Amino acid sequence: MPDPTSVCGAHEVTVRLGTTLALDSVSVEVDAGQVVAVVGGDGAGKTTLLRTLIGRVVPDSGTVWAPPPRQLGYLPSSSGTWRQLTVDENLDLVAHAYSDRPRDLDRRRDELLDASGLVGARTRLAGQLSGGMRQKLGFCMAMLHGPRLVVLDEPSTGVDPVSRVELWSLIADAAASGTAVVLATTYLDEAERVHDVVVLDGGRVLLRGSPAEVLAASPGTVSLVTSAHDPARAWRRGRAVHEWHAGAAAPGDLVVDVDLEDAVIAAALDARGDAVPRSARRAAPQRVVDPDAALAGTSHVSRAFADQLAVDDVTIEVRPGEIVGLIGANGAGKTTLIRMVLGVLAPTTGTVQLFGAEPSRESRRTPRRRRPGSRRR
Repeated sequence: MPDPTSVCGAHEVTVRLGTTLALDSVSVEVDAGQVVAVVGGDGAGKTTLLRTLIGRVVPDSGTVWAPPPRQLGYLPSSSGTWRQLTVDENLDLVAHAYSDRPRDLDRRRDELLDASGLVGARTRLAGQLSGGMRQKLGFCMAMLHGPRLVVLDEPSTGVDPVSRVELWSLIADAAASGTAVVLATTYLDEAERVHDVVVLDGGRVLLRGSPAEVLAASPGTVSLVTSAHDPARAWRRGRAVHEWHAGAAAPGDLVVDVDLEDAVIAAALDARGDAVPRSARRAAPQRVVDPDAALAGTSHVSRAFADQLAVDDVTIEVRPGEIVGLIGANGAGKTTLIRMVLGVLAPTTGTVQLFGAEPSRESRRTPRRRRPGSRRR
């Protein structure tokens, strides 16, 4: 039953969007000062649940309670900022809705801008900010009026690691001040630091409780394997492969202590049964490759935009079977480097190779592997 002392919650809420059952008897509660994370894959129902909590979606059945609209803050996944307005103008627009408290809002504006590191960007257009800065501005806008409840829809998705740390510092400060926080996230390392986790899949709650309780309720066993017995139930964890078993692991497999990522995947596989029927699995298209040759690479490439050097003397190689990750803050040059590899951007200096040739529409094609002895026609 609902806890009348909680700031916000839902009790056995069901939502149908057309013919889709978006939420199926979902319950959640959030107390003052708590951070509750809603996790799950695409289409799990995370955004629908958040929008139901703030009154933007009316449930077909069940009970929802939350503070009145003037005591709510909401950060959509798009950041909710107006790109054609400056940082100050975005905050002015929000402040106008609460113009009965000008002194409080001026003080909170200064505090939030200082905490978010946006003081030096007050006159910049939101469209000229990095993705992380826009998300932090959106959070400041949601928190400007001091809401009792703030709802955040994947606030850190696509945000660089440094900005993620800064954004979570803001979230922690909000909870410490007594604000109830509900957020959706695809980053399970973030969900490990919250008070309660709600795991959704197909609109249903698979697991719910503190991170420790979710781990304890993880179904089946997870083992570390060199080669998956059933690829439909295996996933990569860095260089390792984990595989889920409904019962005991296969003889000789090393059973691992699950973390939150393992627990969420295990719960989803348990709920879905055979995740991918063997008859429906399709082999990936094969390419003509030389195992000793790089498929893509750059040699001492640089790229300048006007007086800004976006990429400076970078050399990389990607060989068959390799996954090369580019890591860096917003503005570090990741996208620029990828666009050069694809031939969308030309390097200012240096060379790029894609499938053994300069990047072009022709070299971007994916030829099939020829069978031994076959002739080219």
